[in-house]
Amino acid sequence: EGLLAQVHYPADPSVLLPSATTFEYCRPEVMKAVAEGYYVPEQLLKWVMAARPQVDPPCMPSVPSVGKWPVVIFQSGLWGSFEFYTQFCRDVASMGTIVVMLEHEDGTSITAVDRSSGEVIEYEEQPKWPYDIITFNRGFLGKRTDELCEAVKAIQAIASRMGHEDIDGDAAASPLLQVLRGASPERFALVGHSFGACSIVHALNEVPPELAQCCGAVLLDMWPGPLTTDPSGAFCEGLGERFPVPYVSLLSEVWADNEWYGASCRRFSSSRSTLCLEAATVPGSAHYWISDISLWAPGWLLRLLGVMGPADACATYASTARAVQLSLLSIFENSSHSTLRSDFSSLGLDPIARDSTT
Repeated sequence: EGLLAQVHYPADPSVLLPSATTFEYCRPEVMKAVAEGYYVPEQLLKWVMAARPQVDPPCMPSVPSVGKWPVVIFQSGLWGSFEFYTQFCRDVASMGTIVVMLEHEDGTSITAVDRSSGEVIEYEEQPKWPYDIITFNRGFLGKRTDELCEAVKAIQAIASRMGHEDIDGDAAASPLLQVLRGASPERFALVGHSFGACSIVHALNEVPPELAQCCGAVLLDMWPGPLTTDPSGAFCEGLGERFPVPYVSLLSEVWADNEWYGASCRRFSSSRSTLCLEAATVPGSAHYWISDISLWAPGWLLRLLGVMGPADACATYASTARAVQLSLLSIFENSSHSTLRSDFSSLGLDPIARDSTT
């Protein structure tokens, strides 16, 4: 068996996908972990989210007018889960991509099950500071790279040997195969948040063969801690200069201004990074601004918990989702990035200065 994954894709809402089962929006084990992590009564969370069905019914995938759909593989941050990024992945898929979000079995997910033994993999908490942050996370990064390569290899193998005619009319084909038949095996991009963005930078620092066809990346609030302890940003500036694919970096305001990580994230996209298409900050946003958490409770409560910035959560999310869509269009179409800055500006995003000393 492979990794557990959540897949979002362009669909025909008028035709249900045969043999596909439905599931709850939020798994009970995730609800329990969130309640404990944020000190929120579990009964309150159950009242808000328990038994809520998945957002979309499983429908037949749409057939693109030309070619096949590009693929986006999404990497979540520490203590992440499908439930934290469902809406974001839906919005990315709505632009005409197949989005695959992996549940990694490396101990960084809020919950996971070992596919071999069936045993629950507990989340491994980061130790209290000070600790050797690079050594502690090295194994997680290596495991994520291996699992990412495994997933890309599997998606490409299925998509490359399967045309529309191979499954049309075949009710016995698995729902996943019916979706991946429309995937373009040579057109995929990586999108990651926080530790997920860090894991993408780590994986592409020395590009493995499985990732050689990667078209580009979108990095959201990259957490540089597992890569360097240099708060000046000089180390990450070198990483950005060597980054092998076109990329866009988007930062929440809280992250861009962070004393320890802000300089590294800004300088990763310096003028020396020739493949950086654009870099911008989302004013008034906090680190979890792209997650579903902003949909779970009123703004005043989320600000009290420290997971939401001063700006309107819906507005900052919408502008970011659109910016990600535009970034991926630029990456997949291999088009000039000259309009991204003006596009981002029209969305209310602030450009990040590209000189290497900021």
